[in-house]
Amino acid sequence: PWGRQVKWLNSGTAYGITNSLTMHFGLADHNSIDSCIISWPSGGVDRYTDLQPNTHYTAIEGACIEVVVELDISKLELSCEDDAIEVSTTFPKTLIFSNGETGNMVELDSEGIFSAQSSDTICYNSSGTYFITRIPELSMPVINYSGLVQLCEGDLLSLEANIDTPISWQDGSDSIGYIVNSAGEYFFINANECDTLVSDKLSVEYTTFDYRDSLIVLEEVDDINLYVEADSMLWYSDAMGNNVITNENELLLTQLDSDTQVYFQVFANRQIPSSIGGELLSQITPEYSPENINPTMLFDILQPTVLESFEVETDSAGLRRFMIMQGSDTLHRYDINLSVGVNQVTLNQSLMEGTYSLTTDRDINTISFGYFGPRLVSHSSTPVAYPFYVNNLLRINSSGFGNGFYYYLYNLKARPYFEECMSNIYQFNIQLDTTTHTQEIDILPGDIHLFPNPTQGSLTISGDKNRIYDFYVVDPLGQTVLRSRGLNPQSTFQIEASSLPQGLYTLMLRLDEKWISKTFVKL
Repeated sequence: PWGRQVKWLNSGTAYGITNSLTMHFGLADHNSIDSCIISWPSGGVDRYTDLQPNTHYTAIEGACIEVVVELDISKLELSCEDDAIEVSTTFPKTLIFSNGETGNMVELDSEGIFSAQSSDTICYNSSGTYFITRIPELSMPVINYSGLVQLCEGDLLSLEANIDTPISWQDGSDSIGYIVNSAGEYFFINANECDTLVSDKLSVEYTTFDYRDSLIVLEEVDDINLYVEADSMLWYSDAMGNNVITNENELLLTQLDSDTQVYFQVFANRQIPSSIGGELLSQITPEYSPENINPTMLFDILQPTVLESFEVETDSAGLRRFMIMQGSDTLHRYDINLSVGVNQVTLNQSLMEGTYSLTTDRDINTISFGYFGPRLVSHSSTPVAYPFYVNNLLRINSSGFGNGFYYYLYNLKARPYFEECMSNIYQFNIQLDTTTHTQEIDILPGDIHLFPNPTQGSLTISGDKNRIYDFYVVDPLGQTVLRSRGLNPQSTFQIEASSLPQGLYTLMLRLDEKWISKTFVKL
């Protein structure tokens, strides 16, 4: 209704040192352009017709105007080594791609900046710039423990992975940390669409104590030799475990003429691999601190820990006293005569959570060398790369003289602290019951038979309806001469007595929770 409308637009006149040289404008409700007249700074004028709306054009002064090169690119990230990105265009002219290829379609198989331009050197036209990336190569996942770990009932073990963006643990959980509270196999998975990497596996076993209270019935006043299969144990005379009898596996009780009770408890050590941390001697340039300085290393214990050892290096042999301190209090002292070179200082000291320091005794240093300093290798840097960790157990924070120095404690070795595993306290209840003694062999319901008795070789034990779980044979001197090893519960079995000297022997049999004694004669 208003006739031809003209819209004046300016480009390239903005303030500043850069300009996009791009002009954006709209047509409101209109959908066509009669013509586009461009007045160039040089004074030249170009007029173009038949331009399409919603289109990006490139104009070259005195040469042409044409649609900007648009690329159809399938994606911007390469996934696997054999992956490729397809690039195509509907641009009517041949393109020169930034990777050197020409045409209207190309495949990209490498990272980098990518673009395309028209092969027409007069009507120059180019695409936008694309940044092609590749999925980062996977890091091999590592967890802070591997191999075999032996724990006790109720123990918790904290696992950590070295990946900041974890994929999953063996059960699918995706936290960086993991708490072990049951037996099984543990590992960490790092995966993407190209690959799957699995950490070394950790096998966790929990110690169980397969013991029970036992009843032994004696037919007459007699000696009895008790035995418990265990690596470590204690016998007690009381049910509370206050009065220790012995730590031997065998307990000989002589001439029992009344009912008697004794008790035992079994112990087992945990098996947890050690971890090494702190700076490594092999990675530093050795220095020595001034002779009038007795340095200190500051560290935190993050969970109950056994500080097993560390390494020091010296060029001066002699006595050093290492001291673990908390505040101004000296908690532990360790004297060691160092030789020239690298020495391992063994502590095996359990430490609870808290802040500690480790130093040497300046008085001992003065006696040994005539000055305060310990003459141990240290090094300086600006700054030292604190903190240093030993697994998730110990963190070295700084030196007593700040972050520019690292003093003499290298290759620290530590493991989690756990107390010794211990079983419940079990009872041997020994009862003297002479009323069961007869000339017959069968003294329990269901009958227990030994035959032939006397014997020259094999002895058959028949329990009829009673299942026999364990046995051992005691000679006339009270020594155990035969013992079951991994006996499957059964009602009838044989023992080979041919190697035994002639004499009267006691056979101890366990039927479920009861022990009974039988005698036999070896001819």
